[in-house]
Amino acid sequence: MQLTQEDFKKYVQLSPNISLAQLQNSIDDALKMDVRPLLGDLHDRLTGAAPATPLTAQEVKAQELVTPVWVCHAFQRFLEWHGVTVAAAGITQPKDEKGAYEHISEARRAQLLRSVGGNIAYYEGELGKALKEINGTGRGGSKRSRIGLRVIRPR
Repeated sequence: MQLTQEDFKKYVQLSPNISLAQLQNSIDDALKMDVRPLLGDLHDRLTGAAPATPLTAQEVKAQELVTPVWVCHAFQRFLEWHGVTVAAAGITQPKDEKGAYEHISEARRAQLLRSVGGNIAYYEGELGKALKEINGTGRGGSKRSRIGLRVIRPR
């Protein structure tokens, strides 16, 4: 399942000047960080090829809602960063039609940092799950041995 320009036109106000390529990172992040966790084990069944067994009425209803939810999450992610440029001079945004730029406000900077912080939390959680599968701890390094008291029985 892939989103199209038509999906965006149907659910959000998007200029035709914005290409799907410009939205792609936001689409991918929304799928990975918003839609898949929301659907959980049903992700493949609701978004993949024809399932092995027919979908129930409830699953069909849920399947119909996947695209609008995905579009809205992708659009939200896109809007957070659209028009913002990260350059050597700092984080800037367009000031006027003549091409001048200005530094973003502290409030806008805090908003962008929260956005990145949410991404960090997601990726750290995924890394923790992967590490737990590898070594049982969810942390890097070797598996820690249990520390405890050894019980000595009298003879």
